[in-house]
Amino acid sequence: MESSHLWKSKGAYGGLRPRSPSRRHMIDCDAAELVAKIIEAFVVEYRQASNVDVTKTLLYGVLRDTSYALAFVTPDGKHSGVPLQDLLRDPSPVSQYDFADLRRLIHTLWRAENWNGEAVETGDSPVCQAVRRGMLLSISRRLCELVERARQEAPEVDPR
Repeated sequence: MESSHLWKSKGAYGGLRPRSPSRRHMIDCDAAELVAKIIEAFVVEYRQASNVDVTKTLLYGVLRDTSYALAFVTPDGKHSGVPLQDLLRDPSPVSQYDFADLRRLIHTLWRAENWNGEAVETGDSPVCQAVRRGMLLSISRRLCELVERARQEAPEVDPR
């Protein structure tokens, strides 16, 4: 029996996937809300941590890992249409982004973080800049707005 068959069936591994989800993976409201809350907590932690390598803080890793695990960052993801540096200078357009734009922006932010190793070590990484310039909080607020709107438009059905 091939290992891929084990993954497709819900056999011994309970339906686990061997690789990351793709950009076609749907993200539910709970996952989007979780990422928004982690962003908010990370921003607070970042602002309180003085002279600390932000990449060593707990919530940096939690935010990064959650962004990947919940398919905000995917191997086949597309980059944001707007250059990241433009949004870091002026994050105001983020308040008008739809969910797909926010997802691409989070993808782009973490990919840039991965490609800027030296900047990460000096505290001038894309994620650090996004916190200092208010872009991460803008992303979090917009995610919360979109989640709330989605929940109002399609209230959950009680599974009982």
